[in-house]
Amino acid sequence: MGFVRTATLAVVVMSLLSACGTTPAPDFRGRWREVNTIDAEPRAIPLRPLHAFVVLPSDRTLRDVVDRWGRESNRRVAYRAPMNYSVHLQATKVTAASLDAALGQLASAYAAQGIGFALEGDSIVVSSAGGVPAEPASGAKS
Repeated sequence: MGFVRTATLAVVVMSLLSACGTTPAPDFRGRWREVNTIDAEPRAIPLRPLHAFVVLPSDRTLRDVVDRWGRESNRRVAYRAPMNYSVHLQATKVTAASLDAALGQLASAYAAQGIGFALEGDSIVVSSAGGVPAEPASGAKS
């Protein structure tokens, strides 16, 4: 009888110790919602998410940005600027819902380089603003 009591106590202690050693439930992140719930009021759900024109660090150059925006907006690109430029910190702050607004912000970011942007028909035109040739940055190889 003493052996049974000791064995039972050992099983209970082992069970308690193993229960404390389990990992906690994972922290679920992301877009999820409880099941079996219904909204109290109807809410509008866009069928097409809004598009934002942004400059990504992966674009690397101004030409890459404009070419990608051309593909996203189904427009041709006429790159008439005499040189290409790297994407810089101010340019990565460009974000707009319309292409026209995004090009305006991009023009501000590259104003010191004399680059202008315009929408002409179904094309995005990149050129030297005001006919002034864009100068290379100091220390740049020609």
